[in-house]
Amino acid sequence: MKKLSFLFVLMLFVCVSCQNEDTNQAPVIKSKRFSLNLDAQQRTSESQSIGFIEAYDSDGDELSFFILEQSIENAISVNENSGELFLNDCCDSGAGGVIEIIELRVRVSDGQNNTEDFIILDLEED
Repeated sequence: MKKLSFLFVLMLFVCVSCQNEDTNQAPVIKSKRFSLNLDAQQRTSESQSIGFIEAYDSDGDELSFFILEQSIENAISVNENSGELFLNDCCDSGAGGVIEIIELRVRVSDGQNNTEDFIILDLEED
């Protein structure tokens, strides 16, 4: 009987301890679409800042930013610490055509949880 009582008290303690733990929430990505007006020179300039992946973490954890895939290879780069996006020399297709949309699949991490989403960049000519 003593063993059963001890096990019951132990299980109760474990359950109460688990309920008091804070659970880490995953980051939230806010920015999903950018519209950029670029002239011909801006479209071919290397590493031009075009904005930030807007994200937040309700726990206040430091965030890291990653590009997992993009519709045009190496068109966009990201600062992993700030989420700042950079347009690389990518937007003139070379055959007289101009690239108008770049799609990105991004990941934001708080070190414990990850959130992935798509971002669309609409490139418009001035």
